[in-house]
Amino acid sequence: MDGLWLIVPAKPFRDGKSRLCLPAWQRAALNRAFLHHVLTTAAQVIPPERTVVISRDPDVLSQARRHDVRALPEAADSDLNDALGCAATFAASRGATHILSLFTDLPQLTVGDVQALLAAASSDRAVVIAADKAGGGTNAMLMPACLFPYSHGAGSFWRHLSTTREAGHAVAVLRRPGLMADVDEPGQMEALPRKFAMVLEPGNARMQTEVVK
Repeated sequence: MDGLWLIVPAKPFRDGKSRLCLPAWQRAALNRAFLHHVLTTAAQVIPPERTVVISRDPDVLSQARRHDVRALPEAADSDLNDALGCAATFAASRGATHILSLFTDLPQLTVGDVQALLAAASSDRAVVIAADKAGGGTNAMLMPACLFPYSHGAGSFWRHLSTTREAGHAVAVLRRPGLMADVDEPGQMEALPRKFAMVLEPGNARMQTEVVK
């Protein structure tokens, strides 16, 4: 899929995952590690020059540039859906025919998961939606460029599914462990792979400003 672009929205490192009840430095280090993991995993399938990270955090954008992806500043007054729409428009203006959106809090994401998202598209007009474990949220979505507005938030999976079908597009629902295992609540921390758990260990405050390799 030569016209496929990836967009990754990212909150400021210190602001993301506030519900995990972690100290600020641990949240920052964990969010940094999450971003690193998603970008390095996706880069094995989608060229970095066709990847856009959008954020209002200069530190996030700096890390994106170190991964050789496009860093797009987010408007201060935008929400998640605004940011995704802005990044999709940016990609479409540069030749994108299809947009894959991925969130950063997917610590179990694999190259196979990214490949499965692409393979699930049955045609150029098809939409692929990856649901979260609870079944109500959307952790990833592949669609023709600028097909319809993003509608993330509570119940987004059902809104995206309904909007797609009403527009007459084929839709595939993908459920894979690496795409379902997002991290929003403290109880979900138990399933973190070892390299992420290490970020939270005492004495690892330096990870606040380092990329997990």
